[in-house]
Amino acid sequence: MDPEVSYKSLEFLGFPLHKVGNDGSLWKKIDFKWKRLKTSVLIGNGKRKRYSLGHLILLAFVGSDKKKRICVHIDGNKKNNNLENLRWESMSLRRLCLLGRTERMRDIHSRKHKEFENSVPEIEKSGKLVQENLVIRFGDYEIWRDVKGYEGKYKVSNYGRVKSLARPGAILGGMLPERELGKITRFGYVNIDLYKHSKYKHIFAHCLVLQTFVGPCPKNMQCCHEDGNRANNHLANLRWGTRSSNQKDRLRHGTASIGEKNSNTTTTREQALTVKQMGKDGLKIREISDVVGVSIAVVTQILDGITWNWL
Repeated sequence: MDPEVSYKSLEFLGFPLHKVGNDGSLWKKIDFKWKRLKTSVLIGNGKRKRYSLGHLILLAFVGSDKKKRICVHIDGNKKNNNLENLRWESMSLRRLCLLGRTERMRDIHSRKHKEFENSVPEIEKSGKLVQENLVIRFGDYEIWRDVKGYEGKYKVSNYGRVKSLARPGAILGGMLPERELGKITRFGYVNIDLYKHSKYKHIFAHCLVLQTFVGPCPKNMQCCHEDGNRANNHLANLRWGTRSSNQKDRLRHGTASIGEKNSNTTTTREQALTVKQMGKDGLKIREISDVVGVSIAVVTQILDGITWNWL
């Protein structure tokens, strides 16, 4: 422990074995030794409670303020919990700061969008854009458009980002701030939740980008990622394609669940190649089964092209 740092006990919260330092550290006495904690979860006397570290430091060194109940980081860095970087702030003042920041961001995006529109020919402003022309024109410039059916609530960009616009709500004094949406599923896709009329709609970001900038999905078509990265939803990386072309892309990218990547397979690539070669040499199925060490049924499926037919 640093002798130049001031420490305060958290006994007033019911956790006598914990203390905080004005340098933004949290400590706990374990086996008669003080050890620094990485999380601000307090456990003791049969209780478990989670605090923000900045909140704990202000409570210990400054005390509580009933009128100003929000802990604010002066430099905006939430990891900097030094006492000099913290202060109490009222709910109304915090709301005004958030609204002011949202308005500034909206002004910046609006100004940039107008500058870009002035440089685009009239034929492209009409919305009659083919996909190739749109990718070339938009290039590295981010363009935001309203999500169809959710105008004024959500916007999507050609970079694959989706955001919820600032609008009246039940928190922050009646105003919800602007925020970016999206969470990656266990399959690697970015999922978006759209809310309207008390109902949620789940849609993938890549589909939303193509529907907004290119048009509705044609019949029997799918959204394809050119580079195989399911989280890269930039418009230049997306296209409408057939199921067959999408499967060929997966083979090219190495993301298809075939061969040893399939959890149901019982053979390796080397075994399958050996079975095919021995079949060409004229060996009987039972002999191949004994040599390779797989069942007769597996050998038959490989030779008949039911499995491992892509080798």
